[in-house]
Amino acid sequence: MQKKKVQILLSILLIVPCITAAQNNTFEIFQTGNSEIPSNNITAVTQDKSGSYWFGFGNDGDGNTGALAKFNGTGWQIIDTGLINFENSYITDIEADDLNNIYIATFGGGVIKYDGTKFTLFDTTNSDIPANDILCIAVENTDKIWFGSYWEGLIKLEAGE
Repeated sequence: MQKKKVQILLSILLIVPCITAAQNNTFEIFQTGNSEIPSNNITAVTQDKSGSYWFGFGNDGDGNTGALAKFNGTGWQIIDTGLINFENSYITDIEADDLNNIYIATFGGGVIKYDGTKFTLFDTTNSDIPANDILCIAVENTDKIWFGSYWEGLIKLEAGE
């Protein structure tokens, strides 16, 4: 009986600080009305190797269109890839590899790779990629990137392809 009381007391002592700590969370809300974000419909987010965050935005019903944006901790940069038609497609995922290449999956527009200097499009018209509806990305390492498509299975991109 004494052992049971000790277990209950220890459980309470461990749980109470967790509950107290959880109550100290602070949320900062970024919306079109109080920040430079282009839309309130966020569809993807990742952090690159330099610590910046990349966001995919979709059309939000308030007249704001989709976009790609980068946040460096203090300011927003809206990036025009020139390759995404946000009227017909939207960003579904963003990932960074070990070399800080950014891969952008789109629904309707294939995959875009940004190497820090230029954007390269991989779609059904210019590559062996079997679908333009890409839902997700997984980075295996710097030379193997996996894409999940809507109807055409898994796609693996290897360096040099």
